[in-house]
Amino acid sequence: MEINERSLKEMSVSAQFQLRRQCAENRDIESLLTIAKFNFLTYGGPGTLSSVCYYYGRLHREKELHDFLANNSGLLHFGYPSYCMELAQNLFNIGLRFPYLSDEEMSYLDQRYCDPKTFELFDIIMFDSDLLSRPIRRLDKNLLKVKHSNFSIEFLSQVFNCFIANEELGDRGSKLYVYSRWVNDIIRKGDEDVGLGEFIITSPIGAKDFFNLIKDEFGEDYAEKLNKDLTFIGDPESFKTDNSCKINAEAIKDSMNKYFDDSSRVEDIESAVALIWLNKINSIDYKFY
Repeated sequence: MEINERSLKEMSVSAQFQLRRQCAENRDIESLLTIAKFNFLTYGGPGTLSSVCYYYGRLHREKELHDFLANNSGLLHFGYPSYCMELAQNLFNIGLRFPYLSDEEMSYLDQRYCDPKTFELFDIIMFDSDLLSRPIRRLDKNLLKVKHSNFSIEFLSQVFNCFIANEELGDRGSKLYVYSRWVNDIIRKGDEDVGLGEFIITSPIGAKDFFNLIKDEFGEDYAEKLNKDLTFIGDPESFKTDNSCKINAEAIKDSMNKYFDDSSRVEDIESAVALIWLNKINSIDYKFY
């Protein structure tokens, strides 16, 4: 089958991934470049741009890359911050010199392959890293196959408090509280640095899930009271059946304190909310191609 824009358009996303894997196994860089260019023009994104630059470097076709970028300069001015352009430039240079890389370049590959932000990109393009002078250090992607489920009460309380802390931080550029499935722990990162398997601790629970949680724990009367208190769309009946309506943690805490004198009950609900969020995060299946 000839790999071109027309044939790629007719494929599902899953079929394109499978084709890319096959091309990588065959070490067919020409076809990988064709796929990368199609993805850049169709979907955009930092990873697609960097892939295009890397494969052009591997094929030593610098002028063709310059022409391609010049012809698509409008796409480059939309949503590509400076660090993305720097990544693409570095990967082009590494592609040009592959596999005879300096210690500095090898160290750069180690850093990017160990960063959840860039791990997936490097896991795709470094299909023939066995040609390098030494193995690249990398994250163990099997860690993302682990679906964590045993969380201490202390950890659940910490996660709920992080919901509130992130809500207070807002978008002021501060480092946010992030849950990492790689390490099953809370870390601090800026919004733009959050990568694969990392989740900003926010949007704790949908209105429907919260209504059902309170109803199961305290009965429908309490669930209705809290639902009415927390409704922000003007219609409590619709609100309690809509999980797209996310309730923030501070509102939950304030409302619970209003109706329950027993602080331990409030803490139990906070932990339950955190557990629901963590279970959803850990239910995600990762597929690597």
